[in-house]
Amino acid sequence: MADKPKSQDLCFTANGDYRDFVRDRVEMTSGDIVDTGNKVLGKHRGVALYTVGQRAGLGSSTGERLYVTAIDAENNRVVVGSSELLYTSRLTITDVSYVDRGPAGPAPVKAKVRYRSPEASAILHPGEDMAEIVFDKAQRAATPGQAAVFYDGERLIGGGIIEAA
Repeated sequence: MADKPKSQDLCFTANGDYRDFVRDRVEMTSGDIVDTGNKVLGKHRGVALYTVGQRAGLGSSTGERLYVTAIDAENNRVVVGSSELLYTSRLTITDVSYVDRGPAGPAPVKAKVRYRSPEASAILHPGEDMAEIVFDKAQRAATPGQAAVFYDGERLIGGGIIEAA
């Protein structure tokens, strides 16, 4: 079992592809793929099929490498831009839960913004049911709606949902 490759998609789907799983259960509406200046570059097949940081499958050809930098579900748009736009050093976290009690004030932590991302040094600024994380080095593709967790050494302090990057 230890030598089994790690899954990157849903392991309980017939072919392991979450996109097929979602397409079978959710009505998709196509919409625009736009650049950061709102110029339409192409069409998408449903915002649920895209994720921040994705490069492949954008369906548009501009001669430069473009990445999904934001999902604008309210306006049914996928926003794309250069890889530099994927990096942020400050996150707002909501629905924060602490294993014990959270720090009384700003505290140095190690934080993760994705399951497979390495821990990164940061300062945690706790607030009322929210927190702000300020990283020493910008992190790639911190995505609103996904989890962020923070540690003191090996000890889990808590986590929450990324609200904004």
